Amino acid sequence: MKDIEITNNEAGMKLQKFCMHVLKEAPASFFYKMYRKKNIVVNKKKVTGNETLQVGDHVQFFLSDETFSKFSGDDGVTLEGKKNETSSPVKFMSGTDFEKNFKSQNIIYENQHILIYNKPAGLLSQKARPEDISVNEVLLQYMLNKGYINDASLKLFKPSVCNRLDRNTSGVILFGKTQSGSAYLSKEIREGKLEKIYLAAVVGDFKKDGSYHHYILKDSKSNQSEVISEDEFKKIPDSLKASYKPIFTEYKKIDRLVLQNEDEKNCYASLLQVVLHTGKSHQIRADLKYLGNPILHDPKYGRKDNEVLLLERRAKASYQMLHAWKVVLSGKEYKAAAPSSFGRLFNNY
Repeated sequence: MKDIEITNNEAGMKLQKFCMHVLKEAPASFFYKMYRKKNIVVNKKKVTGNETLQVGDHVQFFLSDETFSKFSGDDGVTLEGKKNETSSPVKFMSGTDFEKNFKSQNIIYENQHILIYNKPAGLLSQKARPEDISVNEVLLQYMLNKGYINDASLKLFKPSVCNRLDRNTSGVILFGKTQSGSAYLSKEIREGKLEKIYLAAVVGDFKKDGSYHHYILKDSKSNQSEVISEDEFKKIPDSLKASYKPIFTEYKKIDRLVLQNEDEKNCYASLLQVVLHTGKSHQIRADLKYLGNPILHDPKYGRKDNEVLLLERRAKASYQMLHAWKVVLSGKEYKAAAPSSFGRLFNNY
């Protein structure tokens, strides 16, 4: 008999899915037969496979070692979660890469199911190529170092980030540590319950506070997006309209900087609070360019002139000055401290 105690990593998982991970070579009909004959039980009680597992539950398999070896694939991991000597340990990145990319002070909030992290600009949310380093691997290595996951638990559920930011956008990343945590975060995002608030440092004295319903078109070849107004959208041919996606964004100026250039002319920068109601690629960046106030240090949508260069020298920014500042989850606000470049331009940020 094999007995597995359910941990946070498996909590919320259906029994059938759990069993299919453990005995991955077994056909579905095998499990139903085992449930019926009480060869697979939970907390010594008969099951159907539809039960939702909770922390502390015991899934018990009354099967021979030969049956386990046959249906588990004999992959070097026992059901008790102990590695056989032939099993290699899991590792997501080198110690040097981890120390370089993980900062404990960037953890905004953590409980047994979710983790909220302040992603630095320049780090991918999820890797695009095998050799990439992303915040997803950083947080997986953190969990591995803490003993929250191991090679056995990863066969049942692999924690992951639940939202994405552009590589060069800093701020709030949501990470599901357990299946139930990931399901909760995904549901909040999918149903539009997650409130997302950004900080954007833009060129000029922004005077366009308000809500904007625009349309956006992504050019995959150039990886750039074009924004048009509702009136402009009405004038384009019907055959092109399906390519444009509606976007909804709110802007409010919360601070302003005035500098004088060499000609003693005023140069302005504005700090905007941006509420994102839709989440299209480059939405804020392309929309602010369309409104005439591009984000500072934005290589795709920004501009380069004497006014911008003066402001950027003051900010000493390495990346575009767009920061995922706050999220509101279940009525509670979580805030990510802004990069130091924001503080060089505006008070209290």
